[in-house]
Amino acid sequence: MDLRMHRLVLGLAVITAIKACDPETTGQWNRENIRQSLQQWWKERITSGENIFLFDLNNSKLFPFYQGFWENQDERVITLKNEKLSQIVWQWVGRLPSDGFIYGDLSLLKNKYGNYTFIYPDLKTGLQGYFVNKEFQYGEEVKVRGERCRNGVKELELVVQHPQIIWRREIQTQNNIGSQRQRMDPHERRSVYIGDSTIPGAGEGIFAKRRFQPNDLISYFGGLKTFKENFLFQNMTDSELEDAGSYFYNFGVNCPSHWNINIDLVIDTPHPYRNIVQYRTTLGHKINHAFPLSKIKKYQKKQNISKLASNFRVENARDIPCIHPFLGKLICLIAGMLPNGTNH
Repeated sequence: MDLRMHRLVLGLAVITAIKACDPETTGQWNRENIRQSLQQWWKERITSGENIFLFDLNNSKLFPFYQGFWENQDERVITLKNEKLSQIVWQWVGRLPSDGFIYGDLSLLKNKYGNYTFIYPDLKTGLQGYFVNKEFQYGEEVKVRGERCRNGVKELELVVQHPQIIWRREIQTQNNIGSQRQRMDPHERRSVYIGDSTIPGAGEGIFAKRRFQPNDLISYFGGLKTFKENFLFQNMTDSELEDAGSYFYNFGVNCPSHWNINIDLVIDTPHPYRNIVQYRTTLGHKINHAFPLSKIKKYQKKQNISKLASNFRVENARDIPCIHPFLGKLICLIAGMLPNGTNH
């Protein structure tokens, strides 16, 4: 795998001062630079292929990992284990680290259900609880307080955060944006905040709470999964069209084919959910947009509004399809180089 692919897939900084993970010993708990240590470990494992496998979700079988994995439409997920020496298992949720990881024991490879931990791609935040078919069902937020090498596999020290809050799986649909809509996703809460945009006339925007490395997850873009004909109508005024078309993303056309998503499906954030008092589970809809009214009217005249494309005005970032732990398949905003306080 070339350097460009390493950056695309792993989004790793160059780290030289972190001790390698000894395959035959248990190390001391490390509570400094936890994320960098885990990133470096993953980089070494992917490069060497040591203890790395591909797990087939359809038949629960493991296959050898190969370096051309990302160039192919291979739907199997990367799995790391050292069964002879360790009970710990790490498994990618999707094809990219921006989808997060499942962390648990060897039962993860055999059972359809059990108690495991979803680790967000920041490698600092997680959700610990009950899973069915590798999907989080309900549980509590956890913080990664420490990590150590245990027989060649990284072990995590997890601490429960906000035990009074139980997160539950709830896929967003055309009619349901979520019963937890007034809670901020744990990763969002650690990563971004809402403020007045520095772009004139843009209203509110999201700002970075911390420094992001290239390819880091900044924010999730969630909302109602619907179709344009459900909110863009032929009899709308210019102002109504501009308002209705200002908070949606063409989801289906940008999804990988193996997701089997209708290409006309969009993610929309209508009123009143544009107000963070009413919806703040994900904050990607607060990215500043630029939707040309002329383009909306053009397709309105042709009665072909389903072809309207969203036009994001986002600097130093890109949007990609990703998998949220309890909301399911969404869009992620991925970082370029963003200093603290950068506005989108």
